[in-house]
Amino acid sequence: MNAAVPAALLLALALVVLPPAPRRRLTAAPRRQVPVVGTRWFVCVSGCVSVGAAAVLPLTTLLAGAVLGATLLLRYRRRRRSRRSLEEGQALETALDVLVGELRVGSHPVRAFCIAADETAGTVAAALRAVAARARLGADVTAGSQRASVYPEERRAPEGSFFLTSAKNVF
Repeated sequence: MNAAVPAALLLALALVVLPPAPRRRLTAAPRRQVPVVGTRWFVCVSGCVSVGAAAVLPLTTLLAGAVLGATLLLRYRRRRRSRRSLEEGQALETALDVLVGELRVGSHPVRAFCIAADETAGTVAAALRAVAARARLGADVTAGSQRASVYPEERRAPEGSFFLTSAKNVF
């Protein structure tokens, strides 16, 4: 009975380490792909350590380690999201300062949006460029700024997606 657990863990590790199927490799690449260096190596090493720990340590210690690992992962993600939010807030503040300065000088609003987009970077610049493009084409600037305020992940979601609908649409 005890030999079945390490064998099952080794089989699970083999499934994780195996290369993906050709169908997955031949499909179109996703739009936004974050380069991850050493992920496969990390998974392999952590799998081997987990199998070794499962053979030596008691179950309660393994569960405590899993809870610790999950907690550290969640805290890391929260800290990264907070840092990204702070950087976007600073970029937005800079963009608004540039936008107000350009408008005070008497620049055309579309040109002011373009200059503010050139002075900033990241999602704030992309949103300002989208608003400027809508205004340049003669569309409603207010609707463009409201559309740009939505995160890009929510903009690309298919219509009727369950996970991205608001609470008022669900109930």
